[in-house]
Amino acid sequence: MLIAPAPNPMPTGNLLISVVMPCYNAAPYLTEAVESALRQSYSNVELILIDDTLRTMIHDGVGEHELERYARKFTPSIRDDGLARVLKGETTIEEVLRVTRED
Repeated sequence: MLIAPAPNPMPTGNLLISVVMPCYNAAPYLTEAVESALRQSYSNVELILIDDTLRTMIHDGVGEHELERYARKFTPSIRDDGLARVLKGETTIEEVLRVTRED
């Protein structure tokens, strides 16, 4: 009998994981939930918070670009966040480009 090894649950390479977090009517728990999502061992993560306005936009069938434009008012893209970290001396431009390149 041949038993295959269990798959590795951790993403490999530059895979960006998007965590979508509904946050309407959740104010008392929001800080703890966001901190928990960002404390995970895998660091190439973007956190997308779904507030009442974004929820309504999704329900109304608003286009992808308009949804992203609204969301980016509150949450920078991973590349924009990386560039801000380069300016602070926390990382290098090479690392930002490696992590955010589109294949």
